[in-house]
Amino acid sequence: MTLARIVTLYAPDAMFFGFLLTVVPFQLRLEGGGAALSAAVSWIALPLGFAFFWAPFVDARSLFGLGRRSGWASVCQVSAGLAFAVTALAFQLMPEHAGPMAALIPSLAAAFLFATRNIALNAWIRESVPMSDMAIAVGVRCGGAAVGNVLGAGALAGRFDTVGWSGAFWVLAAATLLSAIALWRLPGQSLQPAAEETVGLTATISGMRDRPGVVRRALSVATLSAVMAPPATLGVVVFADKGFTSEQLSYATGYAGAAAATLGAFAGGKLAKVFGLRAMLVATAFSQGALCLAWAAFATSSAAGLYPIGLSLTATQYGLFAMMASLWLTAVIQIASRERAATELALLNALLLLTGTFAPTLAGTFADLAGSVPLTLVALAALASATAFLAPAVVGRSQPAVLL
Repeated sequence: MTLARIVTLYAPDAMFFGFLLTVVPFQLRLEGGGAALSAAVSWIALPLGFAFFWAPFVDARSLFGLGRRSGWASVCQVSAGLAFAVTALAFQLMPEHAGPMAALIPSLAAAFLFATRNIALNAWIRESVPMSDMAIAVGVRCGGAAVGNVLGAGALAGRFDTVGWSGAFWVLAAATLLSAIALWRLPGQSLQPAAEETVGLTATISGMRDRPGVVRRALSVATLSAVMAPPATLGVVVFADKGFTSEQLSYATGYAGAAAATLGAFAGGKLAKVFGLRAMLVATAFSQGALCLAWAAFATSSAAGLYPIGLSLTATQYGLFAMMASLWLTAVIQIASRERAATELALLNALLLLTGTFAPTLAGTFADLAGSVPLTLVALAALASATAFLAPAVVGRSQPAVLL
């Protein structure tokens, strides 16, 4: 039952982000928006990376006698569901105001609510699941997110032309509110606040800066994130430029892409165990370079029947990006110290998310200024190949590979 709760609770936010980050950039491009504007939609996920700023406040308080963890999770999830419902009603009553830009307003609020909810849920998993079963719980959590992504980027995005903005937000509201039932009498919650941490952000940053090689390695991992993130976003732009429908895009990202990402994330750690983390970082960097060239050729081709090629490129891109992300996480675990692991990992995650979110916007801006998405993809191919030389800096010289 606990594992079933985890699947149910981690699906709605993935459904929301999967839908939003697929449909909104696509619709913006169809309405004549620049590549930079379409790519900038990914900034809506930033609250997930910066939640460590308000995590101590959430960790030290309970709400309305609902439980220290379930109280925050319940209030945030129900609030997100109600925000979706109000948006759906507003779009239904005023359809002339519905659109991708209007959808971003409630989406930003929902992103903060889901980020806060996940602070409580992550703590609940840590407190309620025995360490012997933790790997299973984390795997099920990823499975719940994968289910949500298929529902959002696949099923809901694929039916967008039929349901429209109002219908999509009604579906998001229903899914979010119904899944909140799994928060009822959440088992295994700690009753007392955790001991106050004496190490603040300033002291943690200073400690990381003073350790030899940490800054260099952290910046190297962030650079890999910055180079690997833009092609996935520009792929959505290419789909819009090719005249494909939102249903076709949803099959590429929500089904083929989601399945490939699941396989890629699992395979990353396994392959690193066989070939080594450094070798895998080099291989994925060159693979991304080759894939960018394939994207550029696809964007410039005018041959008929290109959708199967676009579907294949999207699946490969999502799988490769997920594999690279698993390698980043391995490298990040090496960087963090045991004494301050929680805070340091949160800071490193924010760094990765910041660079991985800003880079697509920068790449889109370059595409707009140059007037060519294919030219941008060629430039990304060169940059991706060049990052292969960062592998020694990422792995470090004195530590063995830490494999997931």
